[in-house]
Amino acid sequence: MSYGVIPYWIDLNILSGIIGPEDDRKGSFDVMFGLLQPSLSGLDDEFEIEDGWLPANDILSLLLKGGTPQQSENCTKHWYVIERIIQVFGKSLNNRYWYPSDSVDVFYDYDEFKMYRVDQKGEIKIGFPDDSPVVFSVVRNDFSKALENIRNSNISNNQKKQFESWIMHAEDNNTDLILYYY
Repeated sequence: MSYGVIPYWIDLNILSGIIGPEDDRKGSFDVMFGLLQPSLSGLDDEFEIEDGWLPANDILSLLLKGGTPQQSENCTKHWYVIERIIQVFGKSLNNRYWYPSDSVDVFYDYDEFKMYRVDQKGEIKIGFPDDSPVVFSVVRNDFSKALENIRNSNISNNQKKQFESWIMHAEDNNTDLILYYY
């Protein structure tokens, strides 16, 4: 099985408004659930309820209501539900030079690549998956430093150029980056 980076741009303020605590920014639960529920197709087949996984609809409901899973819980499926939300409200980017790739190790070296973060300030706490996906966020305020570090890293020039294009797309849309690795 190959591993690689799946990049998305999304405004983390919008994402945290969807799955964060209840406040004025949240839309109607029924409307949001109705909009997002079809995107969950296939998750219960990959992570079967019979094997002890929570139903994807239950996870979506928990997240939309501002709940967070227990930290001790294996949150693998939660992160795939979040990815489906990102696919609805964000945009995937070309990853030709990053999938397959094991160059993701470079992200661990820099503070700008926050792990398992779905909001600007890191206040929404969601437990970690058992294995994958590994999820990195780069907030727009950190783009220049992240880009500088990637340009000076020991990865291929094609990967550097493609990462730069991700930053440019996110900047053009006033969004942040989320990088899934699986």
